Amino acid sequence: MMLALSYLLSMIVVLIFGVSLIASWLEDRFWSTRLQLVGLDAIPIQWTLWLTVGAATAETTVLALYFMPLHNWWRAALASGLLLLFIVYLLMKRKNNKKSSCSCIGQVGFLNRYPITRNLSLMVIIIAEAILPGPSFQRGVYIPYVCITIAILLLFALRFVMPQLKKDRLKLQQIREAAGAAYANAAYMELDYSSAGFNEINEWLTQPGLPPMIIELHAPSWYVENKRKIWPQHHAYAIPNGTQKQTSGPMLLWTTERGKLRKTTEAEAFLKLCILRGERDLHVQFKGSSIDS
Repeated sequence: MMLALSYLLSMIVVLIFGVSLIASWLEDRFWSTRLQLVGLDAIPIQWTLWLTVGAATAETTVLALYFMPLHNWWRAALASGLLLLFIVYLLMKRKNNKKSSCSCIGQVGFLNRYPITRNLSLMVIIIAEAILPGPSFQRGVYIPYVCITIAILLLFALRFVMPQLKKDRLKLQQIREAAGAAYANAAYMELDYSSAGFNEINEWLTQPGLPPMIIELHAPSWYVENKRKIWPQHHAYAIPNGTQKQTSGPMLLWTTERGKLRKTTEAEAFLKLCILRGERDLHVQFKGSSIDS
């Protein structure tokens, strides 16, 4: 009974870290993690790339350790440490009056809705699993455990990640076509003028050196017309009346020089990095051919 419970708790940890990594790999959200670090304004920009690589490496290590029937406090400490660091990050964002949400689990909204509560609960599970007798290499138990876990992770990718990727890519392609040839490779931003952080984003959008962007603004038509005069290099338009917003805050889609789709809610950090470090630091594709369909 205790062995079965230990396997179950290990599977929960593997699934949470696994779906996070799958979403990161398929949605290319490692860059979103970097933008989250840039948005804190507490870390030098040149450090953010290496910190992102370190976080991804640590997360992958945790997943590998929990996939194997090893039982020690080191993996529990590493996993809990990562979760604790993310809680600190969210609290710092709240202190700066910024939205403290996340998209760690891809498009699974109910798992992303309360990230601090989720991480605290997962830390309790990790500690409980560390106290219980550890799993073993018993073939009759370990092999089904691995097979079931991998099957669930694959189902997650097929059910939540891949359809959203296709939807986002098609959306970006249609928006670029509607904007015209001058914006064939422009980044797209969905922005609400009433959302927190709009004033800061507005200031970055007026900065010289920022490549043309497509901005879908949730605001009255007269307000959008005024912004068109302030943002002459960008293609801004009002969202049609009655259209439901896709996100509660800013959302940004762009493609890399190799045509890979990227998505983030850290719009202010994206603009900041583009201006201060140049578009190539983000591998943004603003010129050349449009994205592959």
